[in-house]
Amino acid sequence: MKSKIVKRFLGKVSIDFDSGCWNWMAGTYKDDYGMFGLDGKGSGICRAHRFSWELFNGDIPTGLCVLHKCDNRKCVNPDHLFIGTKKDNTHDMIYKKRWSVPRFTDNQVREIREMHATGEYTYREMSNIYNAHISVINKIVRGASYLLVH
Repeated sequence: MKSKIVKRFLGKVSIDFDSGCWNWMAGTYKDDYGMFGLDGKGSGICRAHRFSWELFNGDIPTGLCVLHKCDNRKCVNPDHLFIGTKKDNTHDMIYKKRWSVPRFTDNQVREIREMHATGEYTYREMSNIYNAHISVINKIVRGASYLLVH
């Protein structure tokens, strides 16, 4: 049974011999990470890189993330993956310069709060409009700290 799922998983991978990445060629989530259906019928879907880690290295300890050494979200090469905390993941993103801190003008902060007050926009819609993570929009709505551009 296990060999069947391994064969199906590896059938969705294309190896880039220059980088060593095993690029996921099947479906992806909106954030570009690969998705893999455990039963092959669309249910039991998981992130492909996490499945790869478990397949080749064993269980992922509760609360930990699977990070990419290669910084390629579609890569499922177990040699390019490592385990870390959410804090490790954030530090990795900052170190690799993938983390941009959104900055807002006073007008944008007012707009976001007004959009929320009307109830016409979801946090996700506002995060897409302002190209900011939902948690940042949430902090602005709640009046918590935000970075302001003068």
